[in-house]
Amino acid sequence: MPLEAHTIKSSLFGDLTDDEDDFTHTYLMAKGPKLYSSSFPDNDDDNLDDHECENMIKELGENASNKIVKLMIEIEDMNATLEVKEELFRLEREKTVGLEKSLSKERKSFKVQEDLLKAKINKIRELEESLAKEKEKVCKAFVKKQVGDFSNELDVRMDF
Repeated sequence: MPLEAHTIKSSLFGDLTDDEDDFTHTYLMAKGPKLYSSSFPDNDDDNLDDHECENMIKELGENASNKIVKLMIEIEDMNATLEVKEELFRLEREKTVGLEKSLSKERKSFKVQEDLLKAKINKIRELEESLAKEKEKVCKAFVKKQVGDFSNELDVRMDF
């Protein structure tokens, strides 16, 4: 594993600066064999009292403390942004669910209208067939009457 050597100072993070353009990577490596554990140890960092926190900050040094504060502020900003994005996502999801319900209702309405339209088309076809049959009957009756009248006229003429 790579290890970057620096001059040894009294503070572990003493070489940190506030200048973000002049950032040097620091590589840390544990001594001894790697320990494997089936569970994570309890994190007691949240249970530290104010005095212990102050001592830890003093040990780190002013530059490192400033860097930690900046990182904490960035984390808080990111958390706030995440909360806003989560709320926006929730609102968009609610809107999407509402639109999906509305779309479902519209589809059902279109299906009902489609069924009604199909029924009306079938009724129109039945009426057209009925009208065609009636026209045929009327035409036959008219032709029959015309033939009968013509036949009667011929009979009358033949009598002369």
